[in-house]
Amino acid sequence: MSDLEDLIAKASGDDFWREAGIMPPARTEKNSVEADSFDKMTWAWITDTIPALGKQVEDLGEDFETSPPAYEDLFNLMHKGDPRATHPDLMDKKYLAQAHMMNLIGKSDEIGHLRHETMLDDYNTAFAMLTMRDKMRKAFEDLKDAMDAADEADAALQAALQAAMDALTSGEGQDEAAEALEAALAAYGAAQGDAEGQAEESAASIAGAADMAAEQIQAERAMMTGWGHTPGQLQRMSFEERRALSERLNQSRMAKFAKMIGAQRMSADAERRRSLRKSPHRSQGHKFGRDMANLVPEELNRMAIPEFEEDFFLRFARGRLKTKRWIDPPQMDRGPVIGVCDESYSMTAALDDEGNTREMWSKAVMLSLADHARRGRRDFIYIGFASQSEVWVCEFAAGEPPLEKVIEFTEHFFGGGTHYERPLTLAMSIVEEYAKRNKPKPDIVFVTDDECRVSDEFVEMWKEGRERADVRCFGIQVGGSGQYETMQSLTDRQMSITALNAKAGFDTADMYRSL
Repeated sequence: MSDLEDLIAKASGDDFWREAGIMPPARTEKNSVEADSFDKMTWAWITDTIPALGKQVEDLGEDFETSPPAYEDLFNLMHKGDPRATHPDLMDKKYLAQAHMMNLIGKSDEIGHLRHETMLDDYNTAFAMLTMRDKMRKAFEDLKDAMDAADEADAALQAALQAAMDALTSGEGQDEAAEALEAALAAYGAAQGDAEGQAEESAASIAGAADMAAEQIQAERAMMTGWGHTPGQLQRMSFEERRALSERLNQSRMAKFAKMIGAQRMSADAERRRSLRKSPHRSQGHKFGRDMANLVPEELNRMAIPEFEEDFFLRFARGRLKTKRWIDPPQMDRGPVIGVCDESYSMTAALDDEGNTREMWSKAVMLSLADHARRGRRDFIYIGFASQSEVWVCEFAAGEPPLEKVIEFTEHFFGGGTHYERPLTLAMSIVEEYAKRNKPKPDIVFVTDDECRVSDEFVEMWKEGRERADVRCFGIQVGGSGQYETMQSLTDRQMSITALNAKAGFDTADMYRSL
């Protein structure tokens, strides 16, 4: 074979395949990640049902013709269980540079970490792609010149290749054709190298964006969990509904207190797990039967004596062996949790160095109580109050609370004066109503800054009502004097949230242990 024929085979890209005795494949692939029909359907469905993502792909495609397959590759890199790269010899040359970029992204540690959040998760994958939009656009802006240069070099190479093939056929000007083809090959190789170098820089930038996307997904999940939204609730929501909810919570004036809720939820979860451990069964006396696993020690001793063997089996046959009588531990029914929460103006005072107010801390406690009640399948009844005419009630039936109600009671705030008697009287009427219906008795948690006084007559009436209903009442003072003056007369147990213990992490374990 002549030098010209070798150059033609090399320029055609079929030298490897020719040596293997196989026809070279057609370079028609645009996607750098293998995708079957199901993957294609998933991608089409995602871009159709999430307009923001579909528009993002469309907008970039208008400016950069080759970008839509790269977006699909990015989706498959994050979403597929086992993404595999398309063989380079199958790729359309126009897409080689971006395919190199996507392959590098797929091998990066950052995408590997992000896949823990996005694999087979439509929402998180789409969310990550939306957060990486600017980096994708910047990547193609940076790649454009290098890809254009590679295209021009490829066009020059194809022209030189055609000229060389013509020269080989005619037998004229073969040396000149070989020289031109060799130069075109070198120019194409250099241009492709430049494009791959730029692709590597762009891949590093997008990989960095993957890290940020993972952080945002984790932050959103923490926020949703902090507001008491379960995975089941979120999965039933469309992408647009979930994004709208996330944005609403982020913009809420109460969004800052998610961290406070997290610490209290950990305390509540620990106490709930402890309470779910079954108390051991106790044996009391004996009964007759043939349960060999529960024989009393006396029978075990007789069984080991040969002289009593026949007697033992006879009594076994008659069901007259002495066995332990076990009694179950007492089961404690749990009624609703009633949260009585101060919404007076004094609750707007800052409590800690981060600017979290007394109200924010009190609502964090209430939201944690609502979550605690939900997990125990208990009703949660919120009573917000300020001045005498300002009282409102929000009730969550056992199970998952409606999201709108959760947001409503955490954002609601009167900002008026302070009057204890009416909300506490309302709480006691709820207790009495449960008693009339022969339902488990509630627990009351009273949260305030303790800056109100009540009459002696009310204190006596409140005590009598609590004793009559045998109901427990916990008091949490948020800021204030720290003297529990009024609270001590109204509650069984008191605790406080001060600037000092708020900074260290307010511990509500004692309360959850009893609830």
